[in-house]
Formats: sequence, structure tokens, C-alpha cells
Amino acid sequence: MNMDNVMQALQMMGQGMLGIFVVLGAIALLVLLFQKLDHLGKNK
Repeated sequence: MNMDNVMQALQMMGQGMLGIFVVLGAIALLVLLFQKLDHLGKNK
């Protein structure tokens, strides 16, 4: 097994994990935003 291949695989895995966390964070922010908008709409 070539060490260069292992390092490339780890780098790709790290980028994938980072992408997943970015997407989850964006979804969490959107949920919070929609909750606040919904709460403001119900006060009227």
C-alpha cells in the first residue's frame, strides 16, 4: 500500500467531512431564521 495514496484518501475524507459540517450548519441557521420569522408573524 502506497503512503501517497493513503494521504490523498485522508485529505479527500477530511474535505468531505468539512463539507458535511458546513451544510449542516447552514441548515441549522436556516431553521433558526424560519423559527424567528414564524414567531414574529404570530405576534401580529
